[in-house]
Amino acid sequence: MNICLVEDNVALLKSLSTRLAREPDIRILGAYVSAEEALAQGPWGEVDILLADIDLPGISGVDMIRQVRALYPAVISMAFTICEDRATVFAALKAGAFGYILKGEVPQMLVESL
Repeated sequence: MNICLVEDNVALLKSLSTRLAREPDIRILGAYVSAEEALAQGPWGEVDILLADIDLPGISGVDMIRQVRALYPAVISMAFTICEDRATVFAALKAGAFGYILKGEVPQMLVESL
């Protein structure tokens, strides 16, 4: 799996990148702190899965998922959120997210979800 990560918390982004990079079937193609940076620099032709924080500054994760879905329909988007608010999660799913993963899940659960 070729993954693109978008998370504005730098420490969490580094932790996610490090943890996921240890998996033999996962390759991190990009780790970005903003949707703007990811959309401009991401190697989208090679990405299989986008893991995007919903609550990003600037372009929100929901809007990013919507844009990626429109521009790169083969990319599977997963919302990454601390919030279990149904409206927020539903907005991400409606924008094209395949599912969502709660921040704070056991790392193995994250890997299995992807």
